[in-house]
This record gives sequence, C-alpha cells and structure tokens, in this order.
Amino acid sequence: MKATKTEPAGYPDCWLFEPNRRVYRRNDKGETFGGPIWREHWVKIEIVGETTRSWVTSCGGKVPKKEGHAHVFSEEEINRRALVADRYSIAECVRHCCDYDKLKQIADIVNYEEYVSPPCSQ
Repeated sequence: MKATKTEPAGYPDCWLFEPNRRVYRRNDKGETFGGPIWREHWVKIEIVGETTRSWVTSCGGKVPKKEGHAHVFSEEEINRRALVADRYSIAECVRHCCDYDKLKQIADIVNYEEYVSPPCSQ
C-alpha cells in the first residue's frame, strides 16, 4: 500500500525497543558499572506518513498502528514496562525489608496467605 502524507501534528509519538542500544550507569569517576539501563533501549522515532494499518517512520520502516512488544506510543507505557522489567530489583528490596507494616501491605496486595502445614496424623 502506498503511504499517504498528512499533517505531522496528527502523528503520534513513537518509541522502538532497540536491544543493541546499551547505556550504562556511571560512577563519580565516569566509569561504567552494572548492566545496561533497560529504559535506555527505547529510541524515539519520527513518524512521517501512514498506511491503513501502519505508521511510516523517517528511517524507512513501518510500525503497526496497534501498540506491540517492541514499539509504544507513550512514555507512560515505557515507564510501565520499565517497572515490570525491574521486578527482580523490587523483589530484592522486599526480601531485605524487615518492617512488619510494609510487608503486611505487600502481602495483602499480592494475596499472600501464610503457609500452614497440615496437622500431623498420629
């Protein structure tokens, strides 16, 4: 299908997940450490046209109009996905938490039920 040109203001913002784009945290000396920052894999691209089912990008590719695994149309969605991607670090924070009230709130949110061993049969 041929792309049609309309006013740029009508096009949504779009970000693509680029797995080969790696940005690392830096310490005070400017040295990198740790793994790549997941959120930094997302690259904003410009939409320059459209077909009936896709947006046409400035780099010559097409992106489906429906949000997908590797492309999004809002920074809020990137933030949502970044939080989910960071679930291991969140779990580690919970693992080290010793505050009863905080742990109780977390337990309630995730519907945790204390494991009770079955009674011993005699």
